[in-house]
Amino acid sequence: YLLKVARVREVWLTVSDRRYECVWAEAMGRGRGVRVAIAGFGASDCRCGSHLFGFDAEPSIVAFRRRLRGAERGHDAVVCRRV
Repeated sequence: YLLKVARVREVWLTVSDRRYECVWAEAMGRGRGVRVAIAGFGASDCRCGSHLFGFDAEPSIVAFRRRLRGAERGHDAVVCRRV
C-alpha cells in the first residue's frame, strides 16, 4: 500500500535481540518538522500514537541517533542505507 503513494529513499536499521520499534517511534516523533502520517499506523500492538511519520525536510540520521542516545542507554548502532 505505501509503495503506491511513497518512494523508499533510505532504510534505517539496527541489528539487535531487543525490539526497538517503540523507542524509535518515540524518538522520531520528537524531531523538528515531523508529523504523524497516519494515526495508529503500525502501533496496534502498543501504546504509541503511530509508527509512520512524515517530514517537512529530509530527516537527519545524526540527529535521530542523538535523540536515541537521550532516550535509551546502550542502544545498538543505527545504520543508514540509501535505496
